[in-house]
Amino acid sequence: MPRYQGIVFDLDGVLIHSHATHMKAWKTVLRRREIELSAAQLEQCAGITSDEFAERIECQWRYSLKPDRQQTVAEKQSVFAELARTDLELVPGVDDFLHDVARKYPLGLCTMATRDRTEDILDRFGWRTLFDAVVTRDQTPRPKPDPSIYLKVSSELHTPPQNILAFEDTPLGIAAAIAAGMQVVAVATTYDATSLRETKASRIIPHFVNFSLDA
Repeated sequence: MPRYQGIVFDLDGVLIHSHATHMKAWKTVLRRREIELSAAQLEQCAGITSDEFAERIECQWRYSLKPDRQQTVAEKQSVFAELARTDLELVPGVDDFLHDVARKYPLGLCTMATRDRTEDILDRFGWRTLFDAVVTRDQTPRPKPDPSIYLKVSSELHTPPQNILAFEDTPLGIAAAIAAGMQVVAVATTYDATSLRETKASRIIPHFVNFSLDA
């Protein structure tokens, strides 16, 4: 791979395995409201915000979220935070890879997670000092696949997007990074490699074990 001037990572599905935990949290909260989504419907929470998924539940699938959408999202986030105390696992090889590339490149984190949850995860795994820029959904007006969040992290790294390599796990995230002008490596954790081949990612990897930017 060519040399880059900056490396940017998504959080969920790239650094940590969290998709199953998000689905479990949604399932718990919806059951309290006597709503049962199919497995295929629950899978659609990947790569979008909880607000977007709640909107999909109400507007696309016509369920009523009681007492309202905002309260449902807040409850889901609370359940997720509790589950995350024990459920979250690192993507294999990612800790070693982060520490290795942090010695060579400026690093950015670009996630649709909230700032509080992002900082909690960075602290838990000892990653806070590795990143030169952290951009969360609180800092961008539009979610992925809009490129604004990637343009924001590019600005904070003081590096043109065409000189940045991004790691993403969802088609929406890949589309956002590419629209910003970045090259993308897809990590096949949330979606399988077959699905990710339909994106414009330059490479697809299953995890970070034995992965090198110089290979």
